[in-house]
Amino acid sequence: MNPHITTAVTPSPTKKDVQHACAWAFENHLLEEIYDPLTGRAQFVSLTKGGQPEVVDSFPLPGKSTLLQPLNNGLVLKGRVVLPRERRPYASEEALLEEIRAHISRYVVLPEGMDRVVAAFVLFTWLHDRFETVPYLRFEGDLGTGKSRALKVVGGLCYHAFIGAGSASFAAVFRGLEMVGGATLVLDETDFDPRRDEHQDMMTMLRQGFQAGTGVLRAEPGLNGVYEPRDYDVFGPKLLAGRKDLRDPALKSRCIRIYMQSGVPRGNFPAELPEACEQEAADLRDRLLQWRLDHYWTVLPEPEDLDVEPRLLQLYRPLAKVIHDEKTRGQLASIFLNLQADLSEDRRESFEGRVAAALADVFAERGEVPVLAKDIAAGVAKSSAKAAPATSKAVLSVCRGFGLGDRKTKAGRVVELNQSVLARVLPTYSVELPAPEPDANSQAA
Repeated sequence: MNPHITTAVTPSPTKKDVQHACAWAFENHLLEEIYDPLTGRAQFVSLTKGGQPEVVDSFPLPGKSTLLQPLNNGLVLKGRVVLPRERRPYASEEALLEEIRAHISRYVVLPEGMDRVVAAFVLFTWLHDRFETVPYLRFEGDLGTGKSRALKVVGGLCYHAFIGAGSASFAAVFRGLEMVGGATLVLDETDFDPRRDEHQDMMTMLRQGFQAGTGVLRAEPGLNGVYEPRDYDVFGPKLLAGRKDLRDPALKSRCIRIYMQSGVPRGNFPAELPEACEQEAADLRDRLLQWRLDHYWTVLPEPEDLDVEPRLLQLYRPLAKVIHDEKTRGQLASIFLNLQADLSEDRRESFEGRVAAALADVFAERGEVPVLAKDIAAGVAKSSAKAAPATSKAVLSVCRGFGLGDRKTKAGRVVELNQSVLARVLPTYSVELPAPEPDANSQAA
């Protein structure tokens, strides 16, 4: 359990360093910030494992001359960081999950069955720091499909929601996440262009932020003006929205995508979110805080594994472990099986997938023999008229990544077709290894 705390230090008259944080978690103690927007007062709910919660204004860090105080800066005052006001009892976990689902359904039109999955994601965010990996949720759809509203309504329920505007800079996001600590990043307009450096940085941060222990490393001025490396913690759930399919396969594989539908009847849905929506969300956040306190040290159930790739399984298991409702867990499993199908299709259509298909064709024709790299490149080029021409150098790079050997000959570089390697690699790209033709003529270079 890693502590979530800012590293900014402010001198104190009592000669104690003051550190500000929204939460602090270690083996046997948990601090959670509560904030009353009417009075502007920020405090901690302090809970020792096995004890009873109490409200405190600050907390001395054991064994150090450091005083922890709640974060109470512009991010909190302006609602960029959304916090509970107090802890409030809930009837049961099932009832709480149903209240979350009902709240979302009152204001957002989601595809059938997805309201339960989104509600489960909200619940999960309040225990995300108990896991090593976290899934992201991304709303995708055209203009007017309700993406931004979904982001606002769902984000308003998530743990320590850090609301980032679509124009937010990369530096503002990673520094803000570090300041809040353990936040759920809520970010609109995530149609990133890989050609833009700022977008590349944001995509890199999002790729890294799904796993604990990774962060954004920057050189910062230290004592005497000497620059020192500083690691900004960006781990935590992410709630994203965008119009287009993500161009980054690695980032896409970390997302549960909700496809917002055009032309869906809105019925009696309000054109603008009423004040009651925020009041309901605030009440739910208070109950979700109590749920977090109740479950922070409890043993979570072990769900059955799915027949999906390890990366997707990393994202499925944390969600499934906080869900006890079998219907919701079944819907979640169905979503991840669909994600596996999407991932397989993306890989099959990638350059590496096209190389794999060309290798399968050559193996079917010639068997386990050396093949000129330029012949494989020609096969890759035939697979897609729209793609850029494949070069022998690019093909060799992929084949080496597959584990196939190569050597130089008078006719050019050849790739050694190894049946056991092909049998291991090709299924990754949804390509079957065919049996070589009995009378295949070897064309060794």
